[in-house]
Amino acid sequence: MKKNQKMDTELIFIIVSVLITGGLAINAHISNTKKDADLKNKTEEIIRLQNKLNKNSEDLIYAQNELLNYTTGKDAYGLVEILKISNNENGFYYQFYFSNETNYPLYDVKITLLNRNLIDQESLKKRNGLATLEDLKNYKNFNIGTIGGEGGGTSFGEMFSLKPDNLQDFLFSITSRNLSFSQQLKFIEKESVLLQATKLNSIVSKSNSKVKILVDKADDEFPGSIKGKVEWK
Repeated sequence: MKKNQKMDTELIFIIVSVLITGGLAINAHISNTKKDADLKNKTEEIIRLQNKLNKNSEDLIYAQNELLNYTTGKDAYGLVEILKISNNENGFYYQFYFSNETNYPLYDVKITLLNRNLIDQESLKKRNGLATLEDLKNYKNFNIGTIGGEGGGTSFGEMFSLKPDNLQDFLFSITSRNLSFSQQLKFIEKESVLLQATKLNSIVSKSNSKVKILVDKADDEFPGSIKGKVEWK
């Protein structure tokens, strides 16, 4: 009887040991699993915060670039067009209008106007359309100043009337803080309708005379217009 009792006691000890060991192992597994979950959550939180920091950095860089663009004008450019002001018993009055075609401001704008109709056209052709010092008597200068972006503009010069079917040809030299431009503008009144054609070139920088065409367009009914363009001389 004592022998059997001893065996039962040993068996119970073994079972209890196994249960304790297993319990410790389970607790250790649960503890490790919890630690892994906590580590994963912390890693995900670090990644989320890093992404937010990167996004904030990108927003800051964008804001700084936009501030610089609004300060310098970036690649903003403007265009001279003819604006119909009013009508009178002899027809309509018109005026030159300069508009900003971009979102950024144009600073320190100055416009020089040359009436190509007052220049000997044959002589002009021989010079490939280039004016000379002799033509300076036909120049007019206008200080425009600052023109805001997103639709900013202003009229300049005196109002004028046009004779029907009388083609006008003007050349404008436009300078601003960031770029310089040259624009040729032709316009004519036909049956009380003003038709225009214009070509705007940009000099890439004031230290680089490379020319870039920004605008080249014409009203469909403009004389000689083919698919919204004309041949420039």
